[in-house]
Amino acid sequence: MELITYLVANFNNGKYFDVLLSSLEQQTNKNWHCIICDDTSTDDSWQIIIDLVSQSPVKEKIQLMQNEKNIGYTKTLCKLIDLAKTDIVATLDADDWLDKEATKIVLDTFEHIENCGLVHTLAEVWDETRTHKIKTKGKPVAPGLTSLEGGFISHLKAFRVSLYRETDGIDQTMYCSQDRDLVYKLEEYTQAVFINQVLYYQRYIQTSLSNGPVKKKIGIRNRIRARKTALIRRQVTGLRYYYFYALYWLDYPHFLLTPFKPALWFFEAINHVFGIYALGELKRDGNWHH
Repeated sequence: MELITYLVANFNNGKYFDVLLSSLEQQTNKNWHCIICDDTSTDDSWQIIIDLVSQSPVKEKIQLMQNEKNIGYTKTLCKLIDLAKTDIVATLDADDWLDKEATKIVLDTFEHIENCGLVHTLAEVWDETRTHKIKTKGKPVAPGLTSLEGGFISHLKAFRVSLYRETDGIDQTMYCSQDRDLVYKLEEYTQAVFINQVLYYQRYIQTSLSNGPVKKKIGIRNRIRARKTALIRRQVTGLRYYYFYALYWLDYPHFLLTPFKPALWFFEAINHVFGIYALGELKRDGNWHH
């Protein structure tokens, strides 16, 4: 069986790291590695992580490193992907944690599904204290379609680095929402495989910078940008381009377009039945054939 490397980009989340580390220690399948890169945290997070890992029974599976200067999450993630020594990797946030069966189930999926390049699962979102579940997220993408047409590829995301390198990589100018850019590029080369189990737990911290109004606005702009560039790469033009661009607002609410949502939902349902504006058949070489 292959191994998986969990990629953790940390910035000021050391106080939550004990939960993540515990979830790694409890993995029923031990075929994993983890690379943790601290993006020069401004608090004592780095020292907390070093101390916890040094005392862990799985410390030999974990590689620690720190950036010389703050370069941001996106560039740190790209650095981690390049450093991974396994073909299968998965992104893991320092304040989140895994189900104990995550490694086993994900690796089994890659092993038993031919040409599997991208796997995603259900995820639960919990409050900061892990006492209240907020929601469950994740939705399969129908066979032959992509997440531009439906479904939602979220945590846990695992993919093959060999496949990733066939793309032009994550857009490192994206301050946030780089996960959308990554997903759109990967699914242009492979059909996403959905595991209908909760294998990832996400902590929602209301006061964090990522949930602030400024970053949320940047995130929305970057999601639009990732979607537009994906449509251009896939040579989607004319009315088809505007249709799939408009579908963005079904997933991400916007006050000005709220009155048009019922019409978009109706047209999306009709389109799924009759394939009026299908994106075309995906080929393994990344080309789109309409």
